[in-house]
Amino acid sequence: MGYYSKKVPSLVMKPSINTTSLTIGYGRGKTQKEILSNLELNLYPGELTALIGANGTGKSTLLKTLSGNLHKLAGSIVFGDRPIESFSKLELAQYRSIVTTERHEIDHLTVLDLVSMGRHPYTSWMGKLSEIDLDAVERSIRVTGLTQLQDKEISKLSDGERQKAFVARALAQSTKVIILDEPTAFLDLPNKIQLMSLLKKIANEEGKSILVSTHDLDIALSLADKLWLMGRTGIRPGVTEDLILQGAMQSIFNEKNFYFDGSSGKFSFAFEKSRYANVAGEETAKFWLSRALERKGYYVNVDVQSKIHIECKKESDRYKWVLNIGGVDGQHDTIQSLLSALDSKELKN
Repeated sequence: MGYYSKKVPSLVMKPSINTTSLTIGYGRGKTQKEILSNLELNLYPGELTALIGANGTGKSTLLKTLSGNLHKLAGSIVFGDRPIESFSKLELAQYRSIVTTERHEIDHLTVLDLVSMGRHPYTSWMGKLSEIDLDAVERSIRVTGLTQLQDKEISKLSDGERQKAFVARALAQSTKVIILDEPTAFLDLPNKIQLMSLLKKIANEEGKSILVSTHDLDIALSLADKLWLMGRTGIRPGVTEDLILQGAMQSIFNEKNFYFDGSSGKFSFAFEKSRYANVAGEETAKFWLSRALERKGYYVNVDVQSKIHIECKKESDRYKWVLNIGGVDGQHDTIQSLLSALDSKELKN
């Protein structure tokens, strides 16, 4: 089976979680505070769904509500074929598992101990693990790549290893749904990518419904099967590319200093620009030079006459940039050198 392959297309499957006219918020009666209403959402088996949006839009509130840890204000939440209200605490623990963003300080607890705690909803009051429990723990450790670390204390793991251990505990819980609130918050870029790739693998190959809130937007856009795009008036669910083509991403992420560029699929900064430059030549060198020039306040290749012309070249696996300002040529081996030449010219003028 391929790394990101699916066992069954989600379109022919029932959602693991379905909401109808859902209203989320806090409090009850006259003291309740509504955050979002009329939410129509479906979370499918075999898919990694990323919940993204600006701070303060209610992502954590939604996750707490969907997990059953916070009362909904109106509407319905259905797990499989049953309303969430019909689940006991034990049944909830057997249907959905949760990984929070909190940094847990745990002394003298090994990876094996932590992952074994995921079997709590299935053990007797004595906490003794059966063969089924032991198999689930061993498999979860193996799937998350922690076999060599299973006897290591949690407190001695790196941040990336520690977060994988908590994912392994959630996986050992043998639930249909795994909900994660900012699991990559404390990780460096390589570990963010590794963890999100692991979640995608678990969703696609294990048939789990995984919902993860994240601020790592570029990673989410690349890896998530579906997005729940959260704004201040509602949530737009869908495939990433559809949301971009429909303009939903652009409308949510459109601030004074940055915006989402639908043509490139990237987030861009709105630099203040007042100068002009024409750039031509080898595509890779031209791309990176244009980015550097825009950061320095240049409009690049707009329909305005400019005295600044730059030819980008590649010779013997080395890039070169030929700067022409009013007929004076100068060749540069680095973009830094070229930018310094431009600054010097600006000072003289």
